[in-house]
Amino acid sequence: GIWIITLIQRQRAKTPTTRDQANTLFIGTTLMLVPVFIWLISRGITLPNGSPIVPFNLEAIITLTIFPIGAITYAVLQYRVMDSERAISRGITYSIMGSILIIGMYLVVLGGALLSIDILNASNNALLIALILFTMVKY
Repeated sequence: GIWIITLIQRQRAKTPTTRDQANTLFIGTTLMLVPVFIWLISRGITLPNGSPIVPFNLEAIITLTIFPIGAITYAVLQYRVMDSERAISRGITYSIMGSILIIGMYLVVLGGALLSIDILNASNNALLIALILFTMVKY
């Protein structure tokens, strides 16, 4: 599927820049898919002792997904189609803000739990625990 799509995009490219980017994506996708096809074929053909002809490991093949990702990165950054400095800056900013939000929510929930256990004696009160959980899910 993805290999055929990159092949079609490569043939339909109108500008040299688009053609170069499509070629890069095609090469990256091919580098990922060739070992996967070899693995699929070797799974169907086995030696007399039951082991596959080519001893591939699925965990090793998963690492091959780096090729299309690297090809996409190279194709985009080769012609500076994307402002990478801005994207990295925004990514770091959003990561920090998301981490602070998660930590803050954790502290609010922890504080509420500690207060409810100490003040309301909620450690054995199933109705109060259900009410707190319902309120948390609602908001």
